[in-house]
Amino acid sequence: MTDFLQRFRYELEIGFLAAALMSAVFLFVWNTVGMQGFMGSGNDAVQYVILGENFLEGHGFSLRNSPPYVLTAVRTPGYPLFLAFSKALSGGYFLALVLQIAAYAGIVVLTYRIAMMLFERKNLALVAAVLFFIDLGFISVALSLMSDALFAFFTVASLYLFLQFLRRDDRKFVLWSFFFLGVSAFIRPLSLSLFPLYCIFAGWRWWKSSPRRVLSLAGTLGGAALIISLFLVPWSVRNFTVFGTFRLSSADAFALYPTLASQIIAFRDNTSHHEARLALLQRLEDHEQEPKLNLSSFSFPSLRGEILGSENFQYRDWMIGEFKTILFAAPRAYAEVVAFAAFDYFTKPLWLTPLLQWEVIQDLPFSETSYHQAFSRGGVSGLLSELKSRLDCGLRCITAFGFAWVGRVYLAAVSLLSLMGLAGMLRLRGEGGRAVLFILLAILVFALPHILLQGLGVQPRYRMPIAPLLTSFAVYGIVLVKEKMRSVIKG
Repeated sequence: MTDFLQRFRYELEIGFLAAALMSAVFLFVWNTVGMQGFMGSGNDAVQYVILGENFLEGHGFSLRNSPPYVLTAVRTPGYPLFLAFSKALSGGYFLALVLQIAAYAGIVVLTYRIAMMLFERKNLALVAAVLFFIDLGFISVALSLMSDALFAFFTVASLYLFLQFLRRDDRKFVLWSFFFLGVSAFIRPLSLSLFPLYCIFAGWRWWKSSPRRVLSLAGTLGGAALIISLFLVPWSVRNFTVFGTFRLSSADAFALYPTLASQIIAFRDNTSHHEARLALLQRLEDHEQEPKLNLSSFSFPSLRGEILGSENFQYRDWMIGEFKTILFAAPRAYAEVVAFAAFDYFTKPLWLTPLLQWEVIQDLPFSETSYHQAFSRGGVSGLLSELKSRLDCGLRCITAFGFAWVGRVYLAAVSLLSLMGLAGMLRLRGEGGRAVLFILLAILVFALPHILLQGLGVQPRYRMPIAPLLTSFAVYGIVLVKEKMRSVIKG
C-alpha cells in the first residue's frame, strides 16, 4: 500500500485537489440556487431524470408522466440507469453528482497520465491537467444531471488504456480498453466510432511485433467485440422487439432534420435559423399519423415536432429523405455551415451559460441574431453593429460578454497550440509516432461526426472526451513556441 501511494502520489494529489475544488463549486451552486442549478440548460437533464424515474417505478424507458407509458429509444440506457441507481440508494441525485465530481477529477488525472506518457515531464503533464480542469463549461456540465462527465471519463480511460497497449503490447490493456469503451457506448453510442480505429491499430501493433500472431490477434479482437456486445446487444434487441430496428437511438435522424437542415436553409436564404427550424418542425407535424400525440403527457416543455422526431423511429425515414432533398439543393450552404461549425467546435466556450444558471449574472439580454448571421447579412459592419447592440446595457454586458470572449480566445489559443504540438510530434518515429497518429485519428473520429452531422448545433460539452488530448498537445505547442522565441532572440 505504501509503495502504491508513493508511486502515484502526484496523481492522488491532483485528483484530490480537483475533487476538492469541484466540491467547493458544488456547495456554492447548492447554496445559491439549489437543485435547479444542476439541471443544465435545455431539456436533456429533464429527459434523463424522467427516464430514470419511470424505469425505477416499473414503467420502462418512457418520457411520459402518465399512462399510457409509451416506450422510447431517444436515449441509450446507461445514464438513466445511473440516475435510477442514485435515487434508489440515496433518495435523490446527490450520489450521482458526487460520482460525477469523482469522474471529472478522474479525467483530470487521466489528462496528467496521458501527458506524462507523451512527454515524461511532470511539469508539462501538470500544465496539461490544469488546462483541462479550468474550463468552466466542463465544470458546469460535470455538475449537471447530464451524461457528459461519465461518458468522457470512460472514453478517456479507454483511450489511455489503448495508448498503454501501444507502448507495452500487453493484451490485458486491450481488453480493459474495450471494456471501458463498452461502458462509454452504453452511455452514448458515439464512442463506438473508435472501435474500427482500435482494431486497425491493434492489428498494426501485433504485425510490427510478430506477424505470426494472427490467432492471438483474432482471439483478442473477438473477445473485445464480445465485451462491447454484452453492453449493447440487449438494448439493441429490445429496440428490435419494440420498434422493429436494431438501432441504438431514435434521436440520430433528428440531428439532421430539423437541426442541420434548418441551418442549411438559414445560410442559403440568409434567414433566421430559429424561424427555419420552426418551419421544418411544422412540416413534420403536418405529416403526423394517428394516433395523435398528447403533449399533456409530457412534463417538460417541448414542441410537438421535437417529440415526433425523436421519441421513436416512426418518422426517421421521412426526416432523412427531407434532409437529403435540402442538402442536395444547397451544397454550398452546407459547406458554409460546416466551416463555421468546425470553428465553433474547437473555440466556442460554455462559460456564460453556467454563470446565468447559477445566478452569478442576472437579467442579461440575449440577441436572437448570431454572430454568423450578422456577418452573413452585413459583413464586418453588420458584425460590429451586432456587437454594439450586445453591449448596450453597459458595464454588466461588457463584463459578461467580455468573459465569454475571453473563453473564446482561450479555447482558440489551446486549439492552435494543439495543432502546433501535434504537427511537431507527428515527426516522431516508432511507437511514439504510432501513438501520436492514433491520437490524431481519435480526435478526428470524435470531431467530424459532430461537425458534419450537427453543424452549428454542436455544443462545447461534446468536446470533453478529446479535451485531454488537445490540452496535452497544447502544452507541447507551448514548448515549441518557447524554443522558437529563444532561437529568434539568440539570433
